[in-house]
Amino acid sequence: MIIYKIANDDNVATISKYEDGNCFKNVIDWISKNSVSNSIVVHGKITNFQDSRIDHAWIEIGDEVIDPTAGVKMNKIRYYSITKAEADAKYSEIDTLVNAVRSGNGGPWTKAEVGNRYLFRID
Repeated sequence: MIIYKIANDDNVATISKYEDGNCFKNVIDWISKNSVSNSIVVHGKITNFQDSRIDHAWIEIGDEVIDPTAGVKMNKIRYYSITKAEADAKYSEIDTLVNAVRSGNGGPWTKAEVGNRYLFRID
């Protein structure tokens, strides 16, 4: 992922890095271990270091993004700019956990799987 290349930047905090290729599961694992009030789970797309658009998941808390798969915490505006992130859906922490249990997977979820358990969706 492109974000890996800037992890040594002074404006990027490194956090425990989770497993590559499992971003949806990684986000669920992170929020399960680090419950933070007002955290929002985002499913969307980013541009990776090979300049390909890929499905991805990250967490927003206020004006910061936590990306457990990349192992970084940084300013949301900067994260969106660097990764060319686009949100397809946003979920509260509790809706994320309920959706994961009910669907049997970490996402991304279809509208049928989540019903009205979301904050924002592009469908």
